[in-house]
Amino acid sequence: FSLEHSQVKTVLFTNCNCLNGERCVATNQGEYGHGGSFFWYGGGGGYNRVADFDLGEADDIIVISGANFELSSSFLKTPGPSGSPWPVLIEGVRWESFGDRISKDGKVVDFRFSGPLTIRNSLFRIYNSNHNAQFWYSKGSDPQKTWGGFEFVGNSILGFSSNPFGLYYPTFQHGNMIESEDGAHKPLEEIPTRVLPGYTYLKANGYHTSPNIMILEEGNPISKILYGGNVGDTINILAEGTRTIVNGENILLKDRKNFTMRKGDTLVLMKFENGKWYETSRTIAH
Repeated sequence: FSLEHSQVKTVLFTNCNCLNGERCVATNQGEYGHGGSFFWYGGGGGYNRVADFDLGEADDIIVISGANFELSSSFLKTPGPSGSPWPVLIEGVRWESFGDRISKDGKVVDFRFSGPLTIRNSLFRIYNSNHNAQFWYSKGSDPQKTWGGFEFVGNSILGFSSNPFGLYYPTFQHGNMIESEDGAHKPLEEIPTRVLPGYTYLKANGYHTSPNIMILEEGNPISKILYGGNVGDTINILAEGTRTIVNGENILLKDRKNFTMRKGDTLVLMKFENGKWYETSRTIAH
């Protein structure tokens, strides 16, 4: 199914099926890359070599609900990045595939608009996974834009990367589960993503209690803190357990040596014009 004009709006697909093609629904194959908007309810398909839903430029609302797809390369993808708003809702979907069938970049959902993108009450499973699969959300070419968002609520996933969200974690996530092929399951860790407007955690596994405080629990060394932000912004780090801050990537410490923080230690970093975070002060609790 190919919708290839910006004025093709609110097309309704009910219990439709599509198998063994390049795409199930495309809105990016027209002369100018424009498409339309649609509502897909029920039905399903699979074995699609590019994506089940291969979208073009931002249009009106997209809804995909109650669908059942399997063995495709990816579920949904868009061009971008773009800061254009584009509400897309994925709900009540079952999507399953195998590790050797998904796209090489591992992006099961690759959404590169401001959104909001909402994925809820859905099941995504990848068997024999190489564990590089991710839900990839990029809110546009300007990381300082704070409107839009990515909500990930009430989903169950299997065979995804240890960081299933790529660069940006969801702006809101709750009630999600991680499955394993032996039948075990556990909650997906809920990591808040925004410390200052435009900032996103990079596998720091921290959490915050106010807009510019990052509290770090015990865990692996941290070599990167944040992308985005403005020159002169500061971030205050408080250790709740032993955690090593690594000097040299986007963090530059005063003595150019790693700093192993222990409970109660603090570290203040400021962003400079070269994009790196420099230490301005630290305190040792004991």
